[in-house]
Amino acid sequence: RPVVLTRHGRGVAVLMSVENYERLQKIEERAALAAALREAERDIEGGRVVSHEEARARMEKRFRGVEG
Repeated sequence: RPVVLTRHGRGVAVLMSVENYERLQKIEERAALAAALREAERDIEGGRVVSHEEARARMEKRFRGVEG
């Protein structure tokens, strides 16, 4: 069972089992993935897409900038 740690009467942290923490992390990851998929679907419906070749060119350009 989670335990709320307080400072001056206000919650500042929660102590919980590793199992519960990992379960919450998975839920959060799934929610983020679902949100990203919804955004991608809106982009496709709105015609905001690029070809594979264009996407690859953009990524290569970005990586060249990072590498030096």
